[in-house]
Parts: sequence; structure tokens; C-alpha cells
Amino acid sequence: MTTQTTPTSPPKAVIYARSAIRNDAAIADQRAKCTAYAVAKGYSIEGIFNDNGVTGVGEDRPGLRGLLWRLRERQATIVIATEPSRLFRDAQMLAGFKASCAALGADISYACRTGSVEDLMPRPSEKNIAKRQRRSDRGTTV
Repeated sequence: MTTQTTPTSPPKAVIYARSAIRNDAAIADQRAKCTAYAVAKGYSIEGIFNDNGVTGVGEDRPGLRGLLWRLRERQATIVIATEPSRLFRDAQMLAGFKASCAALGADISYACRTGSVEDLMPRPSEKNIAKRQRRSDRGTTV
């Protein structure tokens, strides 16, 4: 007796890229890294969503809405971003997003995992660092 196996389809993934400052090169770089990651894992890419020039603090983002729609429609089971701060800059919002994904049967993967909660925090600009230093030099509370 011969057993016949049916081929399984590859896991379906959606890619998300975001930059707070409009930066086409940064979005392209994130998309390329996530795509390479998906291909290496054997995932089928079902959609690529991006929010270019959009903050990572709020939830009202066109690309993110499209990604969530795909998950609700069960068109993907994996969300890929380069790292956590591309999804959300707020740790509580990221935790809520992870819970929503889990409820929809989706996992989150990071193509360039940095693994620190500090990565979610906004990075101070050189201008802000200089301002804080001047306040510190004057004895003003930072």
C-alpha cells in the first residue's frame, strides 16, 4: 500500500515597513530585508504594506490598517517587520498589537531582531541632545 502525501502550502506572510520621516530609501531597505527574510524562511509573501512619513506611536496608519485587514481575512498568518519599533514605538501598543495578532492566529517575526525595549523609545535628535546639554551646563533640570 502506498501512502500519498499532499504538499503543504508555505506559510503566508505580510511585510510591514515604516518610517516616521518620509524616507523612500529607508522603506526600500526595510522591504528588502523583510523580503529576504521571508524567502529564507520559505514564506509566501501575500502583501507588503508601508507607512512612509507616519509616526509609530498611533494606530491610525493606512498601511497598518491594510495589514490588519489581511490578517482578519485570514490571508496571512505571519507579520514581518525589521524590528519592533517599525510596528510601534510604544511598548503597550506593541503588546496590544501582538495580542491582536495572536487572537487572529498570526505570529510576528523580525528580520533584524535587536531585542531591546529601549528600541521602542524615540531616539533624541542631535538638536535635542545639544539643548539638554546646555540646560545641564546652566544647572537647569533636564
